[in-house]
This record gives sequence, structure tokens and C-alpha cells, in this order.
Amino acid sequence: MIIKSQSSVLSRIFFGNNFKDIWTPWYVTLDLKNNTLEVLKKNWYLIGIDRQIIPFKNIRKFDIDEHLFGCDIQIKIYGGLIKAKCLKKRSANQIRNQVLIKISSLKSKSF
Repeated sequence: MIIKSQSSVLSRIFFGNNFKDIWTPWYVTLDLKNNTLEVLKKNWYLIGIDRQIIPFKNIRKFDIDEHLFGCDIQIKIYGGLIKAKCLKKRSANQIRNQVLIKISSLKSKSF
């Protein structure tokens, strides 16, 4: 099962860091079959894409910061921090719930 989320235009207008955020949305894809979380963002020059793929076993903390329109997610992994901004609240909560379920099942299998 694959769950996808894209940052909303209204949230990017009000809560983006700069004007370029309106034209460069964030995408979050949760792949439950391969146990990975993928965060995509178009580059500021609109040609390439920055892509970060994280296995569930490397996720240490999953934070959601809610705004009036949308929310930001912050994922702490071993060796760094990944952010996706201006996502829809419903899809971010759905992603968080699925990640927590998968992480808890992976940890119970390892012991």
C-alpha cells in the first residue's frame, strides 16, 4: 500500500519560508510494502528534484507542527533531520499513524 501527500498551495502561500516555496511543493510518499518513507521537493531553479528515501528502521522521532492551514512534519533519523512543510493535516496524521504502527511492529520483531 502506498500513501501519498502533497503540500497545499494555500499553506505554502501563508507559511512558506519564501516566495519560491509557492512554486516548489513538497511531496511525501509512504511505501508500506518496502517499509520506506520518501520526501521530494523540487529544486529552487525548477529543473531537478531533491529526493530523500528513509527506511522505517532509521526513524527515531516523527513530529507534526500544525498551522491554521496545513502542517509541517519533521522526521529525526539516525544522522540527520528531514522536513516537509505545508502538508495537509489529514494526510500527515495518516502517514504518522502508519509509520508508528510499522515502527512498533519492526521493533517487536527484533526482540
